[in-house]
Amino acid sequence: DGFIKELECSEQEKKEGQVKKAQRKEERAKMRSAKAVIESQWQGTLAKHKEAVEKWEMECEGFAARREMKKN
Repeated sequence: DGFIKELECSEQEKKEGQVKKAQRKEERAKMRSAKAVIESQWQGTLAKHKEAVEKWEMECEGFAARREMKKN
């Protein structure tokens, strides 16, 4: 009688472990997906920033070529 209960308990623990493993796998997939979205947004922000810096540098070069002060 005790052996059967131990066996049933062991089987139940095994099933619970499999369920938890599947849940962790699903969570990792969600995290990877969210990370990919964030990375995509970050790359877009970096590209916009790079364009803004290049525009600013060209503007500064124009001021220097015209011998104007940058702050006026």
